[in-house]
Amino acid sequence: MIAGAVRRNVGAALALAASFAFAASAASAGQEEPPVAVDNAALFARWQAAQKLHAAGKLDEARAEMAAILAADPRNLELALAMTRWLAEVRDDFATALPFARRAAELGAAKADAINLVGSVLTMGGAAAESERVFAAGAEKFPADFLLWFGLGVARGQQKKYLEAKVAFAEALRLAPENGLVLFSAGENFTNLRDYEAAERAFLLAVKLKGHDDASWRLGQVLALQGKHEAAEKVLTPALTQGGKAARFQAALQLGMLWVERDRAAEALPLLTQATEERPTSREAWRWLARAQRALGRPEVATRSMKRYAELRADEDRIEEEHLLSLIRAQLQGGAASGGSGGGSGSGSGGGE
Repeated sequence: MIAGAVRRNVGAALALAASFAFAASAASAGQEEPPVAVDNAALFARWQAAQKLHAAGKLDEARAEMAAILAADPRNLELALAMTRWLAEVRDDFATALPFARRAAELGAAKADAINLVGSVLTMGGAAAESERVFAAGAEKFPADFLLWFGLGVARGQQKKYLEAKVAFAEALRLAPENGLVLFSAGENFTNLRDYEAAERAFLLAVKLKGHDDASWRLGQVLALQGKHEAAEKVLTPALTQGGKAARFQAALQLGMLWVERDRAAEALPLLTQATEERPTSREAWRWLARAQRALGRPEVATRSMKRYAELRADEDRIEEEHLLSLIRAQLQGGAASGGSGGGSGSGSGGGE
C-alpha cells in the first residue's frame, strides 16, 4: 500500500475504534482536561500546559515538554497512553505520538483498545515491523477483536507481506463480514496480489457499504485491469463527482488512462489536463497526459509533459535514496550506541518501509 492509502486506512480505523472502545475517552478537541488523570499534581499541570502549547502551534516546545513529562514518570503506562491518544486522535500528530506509543508498547499495553491505538500509531509512524509485533500479540490475546486483525493486515501490507496480510484480513472479515473499511483494505491487498476477481468482489461490497472514499475508483481500476472496460467506465464516470478531492482526482486519472488505452484520447485529454493541474506532482498524470497528446498528434507538448514526468521521477528517486540512507545511518548509530548487542530499539522502523 502506498503511504497515503495507509494513512487514510489507519486514520479511518482509529475513528472506527473510537466509535466502539474509545467512546468513554475524555480526549476531545475542545477539552482542557487530559484524557486520564495523572496522579502527580505537578505532572498533571505540566501535561495541561503542554497540550495548550501544542494546540497553539508551538510544536517544538510542546514535544520537548511532553518528553520531559514522561521522562519524569517513565513507568506510567496510563500517561504514555494518554499522550499517544491525544496526539493521534485529537491533534492528528502521529510523528510526535510515535515515541509515546513505543513507550506504551514497552510498558505492556494490555487492553484491546490500547493495543489498537499503539499499533496504529506505529503503523502511521512508518514503524510497520514494530506495529506487526504489537498487533500479532494483541490478536493472539484478543482473538475476537476484528480491529486487531485488521491492524495486523495493514501492518503486514505496509511491509509488502501481502500473503500474510491476506490471512489477517480474512480473519477480520470472518469476525466483521460487513465492515466496509476491512473489505476495502482486503480489496487493496487482493489488488497487490493481482487477484483482481477477489478484489472486485471486495470493492463491490465496500462501495455498497460506503466503506471508504476510494472504493469506487478502486473498483473501476480492477475492472479495467480485468478488461471489463464498459463496466469500469460505468463505475468511474459517476466517481468523478463523488467523494473527496483525492478520490475524484484518482477517478479522473483512472478514466483518462482507460480512454487513452481505448483510443479515445480526445475524451481523455481534458481529464488528464485537469489532473495535472490539480496535482502537478503526479508522475502518472503527466505520463498519461503525454500519451494522450502524442496520440492526438501533438509531439511538442507531449515532449514537455514527458520532461515533467522525468523530473518528478528523478526527484522521487532522490528523496527515496536520501530516506534509505537516513535509515542506514540511524541503524548504524543505533548499533554503535548499543555496543553491537543487537538489543537496541532503533531497528523497528527499518522493516516498515
